[in-house]
Amino acid sequence: MRNNNFAIKAILAIVLMAGTPLFSFGTNVVPNVEAVDQSTEYYIEITGNGVRGRMGPGLEYQDTGARFNKGQHLKAFSHRNGWYEVRWGQETVWVSGQFAKRSANQKPDKVMVSVEGPVRLRLGPGGKDSGLRVDFEDTFKYLGEQGNWYKISYKGKAYWISKDCSYAE
Repeated sequence: MRNNNFAIKAILAIVLMAGTPLFSFGTNVVPNVEAVDQSTEYYIEITGNGVRGRMGPGLEYQDTGARFNKGQHLKAFSHRNGWYEVRWGQETVWVSGQFAKRSANQKPDKVMVSVEGPVRLRLGPGGKDSGLRVDFEDTFKYLGEQGNWYKISYKGKAYWISKDCSYAE
């Protein structure tokens, strides 16, 4: 009997650590948690000023230092528990839906450099170096994107900048 109790306790511990319920009564096991929306990317518009980006979808997650202001448009990848997962420079951060809404404008207006420069502008996505350099927080008109590259307007001409060192809004 002693070995059976140990086996039962071990199985219960494994099931509880895995987060899998033993019994379901037709309700969510974790209350107030929405399913993750894994649909195609879309844009959100920030509706407040100084909105903080977090490491995860909730106030209990660490502040990333990212700040967003009213009117900014950000590309969202998913939505969970009232929070949007967005790209900010090289990071993925979460923004509260309390201070953001799905944007009717599905294209960003501008691209901003998000790393200390100088950052190289390219003649094509991943292509030849144009010889031009830009710096942190320089902003450009958004013209499109391809793969990991944004197409931007700089001094009246089209160039490309890596998404690893910039973000669109």
